[in-house]
Amino acid sequence: MNTPTQLVRSEYHASSGGCVSCAVDLASVKVLTGVHKVDVLASGVVLVTHDGTVADTAIVKAARQSGLDLQAYGPARPVRTWPWSRPRQQASTAAGSPGEH
Repeated sequence: MNTPTQLVRSEYHASSGGCVSCAVDLASVKVLTGVHKVDVLASGVVLVTHDGTVADTAIVKAARQSGLDLQAYGPARPVRTWPWSRPRQQASTAAGSPGEH
């Protein structure tokens, strides 16, 4: 069984005059190895969820190819996993499965 990779989320802000809605696709960022998800917010914030191997400079360069100048905003932070988003584990009982006698 493989241990799940701890994902991190990096936050970027569009430089002044940057048009987030113009570059909403950001396909060049989405295809970077290690990137799992890209969220573009109307406030000019871009959130990139990745495996921690993607450098800020690579994301900024890729975004520029999509026509958006970004600036990194702080270090990447671990992505929280909520209890309801985790796969359920089957409960085991001391008596065995129902119907076994």
